[in-house]
Amino acid sequence: MRRLVIALVLAAVAPALSGTAADAHPLGNFTVNHLTEVGVADKSVQLRYILDIAEIPTFQARHESRSQILERARQEVARRLFVSVDGRRVALHASGTALLSFPDGQGGLHTTRI
Repeated sequence: MRRLVIALVLAAVAPALSGTAADAHPLGNFTVNHLTEVGVADKSVQLRYILDIAEIPTFQARHESRSQILERARQEVARRLFVSVDGRRVALHASGTALLSFPDGQGGLHTTRI
């Protein structure tokens, strides 16, 4: 019984002891990651949408202007992001200004964050 307990403890602790460095994009440098933070109030729903584009798609879009990148993202969000209330789709309205940045990624390449 004691050996079983020791074996279980070692099995539980071993992964924590063999830590590795985390990459900026755990799914790879080809990924496009979407995050939508949702806030619900009595008469409104607020969404904060974050688009994180990895190194390779950012590199492929290197000839696009900042306004082209933002417009393409706006169009994708308008097509794919929706909210429904009681089974009915409701209109979304943008508030504020979209922020665009190009954080450093792996291999001397940049990523895109909107």
